[in-house]
Amino acid sequence: RVRIFLGPKYDHLSNEIRISDLRRLMIELDTFEFELQPGENVIERRSIDSSVTVSKQKDLKTLLTGEGANEFRDEYCSCGWPDHLLIPKGKDYGMVFSVFVMITDYFLDTVYDHGKDGSCSDAVSYCGAKDQLFPDKRAMGFPFDRDIREYSLQEWLLPNMGVQDVKIKHVGLAEK
Repeated sequence: RVRIFLGPKYDHLSNEIRISDLRRLMIELDTFEFELQPGENVIERRSIDSSVTVSKQKDLKTLLTGEGANEFRDEYCSCGWPDHLLIPKGKDYGMVFSVFVMITDYFLDTVYDHGKDGSCSDAVSYCGAKDQLFPDKRAMGFPFDRDIREYSLQEWLLPNMGVQDVKIKHVGLAEK
């Protein structure tokens, strides 16, 4: 199982955030199954496929006209973070974030629920699965769901973890 998180590297005073504080700021971007092969692996994933996002957002016009109001299933499926807002916009001069990735054993982490087939699969990491057990044996937010005693993210890393700093820069429309 691949687990991806994002959090700010620096606080508002440009001090690096300690891992004990950063753990409360990490946002889960995605959790998904991926079969690793021996050697180097390249993993690509689109935000619309994220386990925390929902892409079926209704606009105001649709809500006001009442289209799809009888679809109970669709109402439940609206749980999740909008996929077009998954990555923060950053700042015009750039904002540094830490992208954290952790690989865990899918077969040890997965809850096999032989109950009803859930019709909704949007945002299971944040919302769970309709009429099913939560599909992960690990706690929501794992591994940031517990206290961390190390001072920095680098000191805390294990061999199945990786971190990469990225700069997110907001580029607005040019003023006319």
